[in-house]
Amino acid sequence: MKNGLFPSLPKDLTKLSDKELADLLAEHEEAAGLIDAKDEEFLAGLSADEIIEQYEAGKDAILALRAEGVQRDEDAERFEDRLSEIQGELKTEPKAEEDAGNGEDEGDGDGDGDGDEAQAVAEVVAEAEEATAEAAVSDPVKDKLEAVAASADEPETVEEPKRPMRRSAPAPQPDAERIVVVDEKPPLSFVASGLLPTTPAGSRLENPQAIAAACSSMIDALGRKVSKTADGREDRYRVATLDYKDAFPSERVLVAGDLGANGEKLAALYEMFAGSSDAAKALVASGGLCAPLEPIYTMPQYASRERPVRDALPNFRAERGGINVPTPTVMGDAAGAITVITEEEDALGGTFATKACLDLSCPAYTETAVTIISHCREYGNLVSMSWPEKIAHENELVMAEHARIAESYLLGRIKTLSVNVTNGAETLGALIYLVEGIMESKYGIRSRLRLPNEARFTALLPRVLLDMLELDTVQTQFDRYRSRGEIEAFLGEKGIDVSWYMDTPLQVGDATAAPGDSQIADSSQAAGALDGFPNTVQWAIFPSGTFLHLDMAELNLGIVRDSTLNSTNDYQNFGESFENVARPGAAQAAYWVTTDLCPTGQFPPAGTARTCE
Repeated sequence: MKNGLFPSLPKDLTKLSDKELADLLAEHEEAAGLIDAKDEEFLAGLSADEIIEQYEAGKDAILALRAEGVQRDEDAERFEDRLSEIQGELKTEPKAEEDAGNGEDEGDGDGDGDGDEAQAVAEVVAEAEEATAEAAVSDPVKDKLEAVAASADEPETVEEPKRPMRRSAPAPQPDAERIVVVDEKPPLSFVASGLLPTTPAGSRLENPQAIAAACSSMIDALGRKVSKTADGREDRYRVATLDYKDAFPSERVLVAGDLGANGEKLAALYEMFAGSSDAAKALVASGGLCAPLEPIYTMPQYASRERPVRDALPNFRAERGGINVPTPTVMGDAAGAITVITEEEDALGGTFATKACLDLSCPAYTETAVTIISHCREYGNLVSMSWPEKIAHENELVMAEHARIAESYLLGRIKTLSVNVTNGAETLGALIYLVEGIMESKYGIRSRLRLPNEARFTALLPRVLLDMLELDTVQTQFDRYRSRGEIEAFLGEKGIDVSWYMDTPLQVGDATAAPGDSQIADSSQAAGALDGFPNTVQWAIFPSGTFLHLDMAELNLGIVRDSTLNSTNDYQNFGESFENVARPGAAQAAYWVTTDLCPTGQFPPAGTARTCE
């Protein structure tokens, strides 16, 4: 049978502190809420009768805890009321007894009232001193007999025993300067990671027995034992991390960015070991900067992890590692199924009126498997702990480089699977030849495939082309398209959905499509003249849905350790993506265009006609 659903109650609830009582009640109510929600993980392994039995016990415990809390509130309220009464009695001033009808002690308005009041106070003080003296010399036996006799005259009453009030009045606080503040720090402890089914994330495991029990419960939840694989590696799961930061006193912790406080802490430490501030004077330089310059541990991050090519394509989940698609047929393949017969031919009959019928031939299939694009970095444990900003910066760079290689690979695949064509010249502005290439490509694809006029096209244009078009429109006399939004709106009116890719086609394992001019700048700018734009611009155009992005998800192992890495005090950060591009569309549906253009802004002179083929 599974362990109890509710925490156990102590035998005496009155010994619990208010916080312990509140925490215990919260745990019980949380368990009751999980039962009400029929949480499968929480109730796993219990029958219906067992759940009801434990729920009954939990109900009784909750009611007892709530009753204890209500009783404590009532005790506290009675305490506050009685405290107020006592304070009121202490503040009440005693008055001298006055004889009825005797007006001699009253003030007559001539200023003698102050003297009478002083005399009354003196008499009260004298009476109090006399009563105290009599009490000091009284006979205890006589006092006892008188008390018994007095009680005999009174009716016997049975009073309900009063519950002792456990909340005492707050003790008087000393002056602030006399309070000694002890900066208590918790001992070293492990913090649960959240994988443990019985231990919430962030809770502390204070002893080895708790860690061992938590690991055992996790193994039971997984349903299998930790074992070694064929290559000697072990299945490992992070169940807890050692939280050591809180173990240091505040005077031994340097706060990032607080140079003043850090300097005071270091100065105090030097005073402790050197014994005198005079010893530090021997280390001060005679000129220049006496202190080390401020270090900056963070590093600027420029690279982006955007994936515009991947995001522009429909995503296909390749759970089996790829897809196998048939070669699509187009209208030209169905030409043999159509026969045109005139009336005269039909009248002649025979072979003149024979109608053709086209048999179906099974198409060839093309398999496309995912490609592995991995990333791995190795770091030292010491530098990782002492300079986390650098590790985070390097990891971001690695992921940005992974995005560049993956995007470049997809572009190379699209180029290989497309019809490669060229257009353009450097005699006129860039916008002219770009629009010319788009319109002629749309005509060829739409005409051969007999697409409807409202069919949308996807264009993958290099981001450098956007810069060239903006420069081109600045130099034209008409200044038509002054912003990226206006350029995209113009192309959108032409039925083009634009995705500006950031990288350049990468040729991997297939030499059918040459890389061409790179669409990204060189790795560095040399001293001298500025590097110019690419000589030619490469871009793709196809009806939406022609290409699919195959995605078999990502495998991110994160931190990897083994005996070899441990021996050198290192670890690795490893991950990989499984992806590719497949073309279920027709071969004539996709063009890869290499355009020769120059952003001169030049338009044909007025009255000059362009030459057409």
